[in-house]
Amino acid sequence: MKYYIYHIEGVKIGCSTNPKKRVREQGYTEYQIVESHSDIRIAADRELELQKQYGYKVDCVPYNQSLINWSKKKINGHPKAFKTIVKSLDNSFEKVYDSLSEACRDLDLDKGNSLKVINGVYSQHKGFILKYI
Repeated sequence: MKYYIYHIEGVKIGCSTNPKKRVREQGYTEYQIVESHSDIRIAADRELELQKQYGYKVDCVPYNQSLINWSKKKINGHPKAFKTIVKSLDNSFEKVYDSLSEACRDLDLDKGNSLKVINGVYSQHKGFILKYI
């Protein structure tokens, strides 16, 4: 997955997997891609560095952590979805992905938000998944 750092001149530096959509959601149309990274942690660190460099407000929570927090918020309060995710950690990555997708359907999330939840949960539990699967 690619993480794009975008610049809305005079406004902000941001990070997204879909900058065109994200910029539109924020009410803008003009932006430039400053950098792209395949590692979410590098993208998150660079976003903060560039925010400082350009003199913009610096995010309190790095991009990678905000996705995890967002995922937790979407999943908390939905015991069936959470149970499906935890149960899936005993299976192969494909089964984990399928189970997460099923949990996202239970939460009535659209495809884009489902991918954020899946990636956030996978990132959060990556060490466990890689160790035991």
